[in-house]
Amino acid sequence: MRIAETERLVLRTWTDCPDDLAAGLRIWGDPEVMRWVGRGDALDAGGVEASIAAGIAHQEQHGVQHWAVVERASGEVIGACGFHLDEGGPGLEMVFHFARAWWGRGFATEAARAAFEHVVRARRPPEIVAAHRLENEASGRILAVLGFEDHGVEHFEDSGADERIWIWRPSVSEAETRR
Repeated sequence: MRIAETERLVLRTWTDCPDDLAAGLRIWGDPEVMRWVGRGDALDAGGVEASIAAGIAHQEQHGVQHWAVVERASGEVIGACGFHLDEGGPGLEMVFHFARAWWGRGFATEAARAAFEHVVRARRPPEIVAAHRLENEASGRILAVLGFEDHGVEHFEDSGADERIWIWRPSVSEAETRR
């Protein structure tokens, strides 16, 4: 199912087809990509399959997932960008992961903006949080462009890493239009 589109990208739900599994492995199986995610462990094919299956279930249950990001020109899945419920909701946590070959071309910013605008319109969340490793300043720049506010650094026991926390909340005028 298509979620959002831009001039260069389509965000859609993941499927359990072999092409999506291979694309997921190019993203989450790459140690360089995964050094910024969780404990930093690259996933094997079974881990990618389980992750995609969990995302599909999350989409069915909650209407969000880390959607597949498809480059229009090639038709290739180049990344994942989207949301999951933050600690059970109703707030959301935003994530974006891209295959290394696609870094530095503005695709993460473009996909993050499209996903963000979609979820704010469709769900009207009370807040969206995001976090990134301190060394990953590019992710912080993307979040700042989207209007997230820097809320300092927190240590996460599960990853063993210090991460910068960003939070977006609707402005007073946006909140008033929700009523």
